[in-house]
Amino acid sequence: MIRTLYMVDVLVLVPEYLGPSAMVTSAFEYIKTLSKGSPFNFTLVQYPEDDPRFDIDYQRAFQGDAVLPFQQLVNGIADREDEDLMNYEGRENQDPYDYIDSQQTFEARVHLAQRFLEEDAAEEWYEMNRPDYSFDARRTLGILLNPYSHEQGWVSGPVQEAANLALLPVHLSPENQAYTHLLLAAEMLVAPLRFLLGRRDQKTCSHEMDCGCINDQVHSEEDLSSRFEYGTLCPSCTEEVQQLTPNLDIEHYFETGMRILREKQADIAKVSSARTPLYMELQTQIRCLSFPQIAVRIPLSAKECALYQYILEHPDGLTKDAVSSARTALSESFERLSHADEAPSKSEVHDVIDAWHYSNDLRITVGKINAKFRKVEHLPGMKNWMITRVGDSFRIQAKS
Repeated sequence: MIRTLYMVDVLVLVPEYLGPSAMVTSAFEYIKTLSKGSPFNFTLVQYPEDDPRFDIDYQRAFQGDAVLPFQQLVNGIADREDEDLMNYEGRENQDPYDYIDSQQTFEARVHLAQRFLEEDAAEEWYEMNRPDYSFDARRTLGILLNPYSHEQGWVSGPVQEAANLALLPVHLSPENQAYTHLLLAAEMLVAPLRFLLGRRDQKTCSHEMDCGCINDQVHSEEDLSSRFEYGTLCPSCTEEVQQLTPNLDIEHYFETGMRILREKQADIAKVSSARTPLYMELQTQIRCLSFPQIAVRIPLSAKECALYQYILEHPDGLTKDAVSSARTALSESFERLSHADEAPSKSEVHDVIDAWHYSNDLRITVGKINAKFRKVEHLPGMKNWMITRVGDSFRIQAKS
């Protein structure tokens, strides 16, 4: 296997307990488009992190690591285990996003993520579809998507405790939710720049004092939003980047990317003000619902896509009793939309259709589709494309 040498090889780490929401998927797909032709490669990775509310492997996090003295580590683990045992049941019923990382929990998490990049990710090449991946301390950057707050208010950017890691928040306040995917994409865009600058001098990976640069430190959600709206490359960062990449116009890449993302923010505002209806395109080749005006994509399984496509093409919708007469169309669509490595047998296809007709599986499948809208249903016009129930019929309001 010939390994491609990227200037920065970025792995976007999505914790398994978090899952790839529509916002995360949309941000990633957008950044993949913006980074075409650049020396930066982005890969979306299902990262096997345990939910820190319940379990953290402290021993592996600090094994062979001089960050914490041994006795301090042992005491810290004991304290944390006691706390976990006392509070486990309470946390189980707690709103996940009310949980706040302690400094010790945070350090353990970033050490584990760093170890994943160095030791484990190469073994996950099949799942990542990256047979060419290998860790390189000067080229590999992991961006850990984080649903939790930090007790010291730290929000986004490079992690001092882990040289090849940056952190990115994925749950923002209501006033920024319409643009969450754009803010995520902007932070992904900036991350390789910070990594390049920090590779030369850790102090230059971000500005401690705000200067209107996209490389300013982010200590709050307000900082994140402000940098997105007004940030540009300051003269010192521009000079540093030009020295690091004398044969590449990296400055143009970042400035163009930020301009495109801000234009997309303006498009969302237009849809929000009802001056423009929200357009949806069902992209069957990649099985997703695409909303180009607001740069959102909602991925679907073959089963979900077949059902959604049928309801989309039939304004009167689909009832449980009508599944029998629609069997041929639904079966052919399901088979066509299944990828080669997951193609169902004829009997498996018929089992799916039978379940829609004879059991509650039609309602369950509709529920799974609508669940994928939950993280984006606040976006303008989005609810019109969810499946609703009118009497016995499942319909899409935008097509009714």
